[in-house]
Amino acid sequence: FSADGKFILMFGGHVDKKTGANICAEEEAGECEQSGTIGTGDGEFPEWFTYGNFIATGGPAGEDVYVGGNGRVQVFKASGEWKENISLAGLSSEGQVTALTVDAAGDVFVAETGVEGVHEFEPNGTLKSTRFDEGSFTVASLAADQLGNLYVADMSSGFHVLKYDPTGIELASFAS
Repeated sequence: FSADGKFILMFGGHVDKKTGANICAEEEAGECEQSGTIGTGDGEFPEWFTYGNFIATGGPAGEDVYVGGNGRVQVFKASGEWKENISLAGLSSEGQVTALTVDAAGDVFVAETGVEGVHEFEPNGTLKSTRFDEGSFTVASLAADQLGNLYVADMSSGFHVLKYDPTGIELASFAS
């Protein structure tokens, strides 16, 4: 949607009900499905979108769209065109991404069900570290600032936000 709420495009598995395409733009708004094909193929999403913070923007120009799924993060161009998958096989192949963010360098930070802490992946999908919020299984949300700091909203022992520098050192904790 545009800043003023106008529909721009929808993307996902076969969202254009007329052509079966994976992108449906504003001029075709009447042909867009409310949901696409459920699946594990490129551009398709599993039927689990019930909770979480698993959509982020970033990349080299800040225009890519990242969508977490089961065992992967899909990357789309701003046009809605599928670009690539980042495999989370280093964590688990079945876990559901529950929180996701991308920093200014293009590194992807992921929290996943059944896997403790927040994990960082390089833009090419290489697992970098597991130094963020280690031991926690209750990460609710993630955000990164332009300085490379990571913010982790965690629901263990009440809701609190942890701030980490790019090397993984905890800088602050904010409790509600």
